[in-house]
Amino acid sequence: MGDSWTVVDHWSCTAGKFVWHYFFDETILILEGEALIVDENGVEYLAVPGTTLSFPDGSKATWTVPEYVRKIAFNQKSVPNYLHTICRAVNKVHRKLFK
Repeated sequence: MGDSWTVVDHWSCTAGKFVWHYFFDETILILEGEALIVDENGVEYLAVPGTTLSFPDGSKATWTVPEYVRKIAFNQKSVPNYLHTICRAVNKVHRKLFK
């Protein structure tokens, strides 16, 4: 479920090894099983139930799943810089008008 900016996914897979490409800012919560996740910088994470990890849009990681893993993924599109600029300008005007 989600809107045009955010998506929440429930995902699982059985044993295997693969490279995952992140096309959103993604935060995961491991619910069952485990996976060894190695990010682009070579940092290793043992993801077991209760583990939360975040991956930025455009990154990738290698997943090794020994038997089974199940996760919830909270995905959000990156907010373009121009929207941050517009938002700051609107907030500045708002603060001046409604002190």
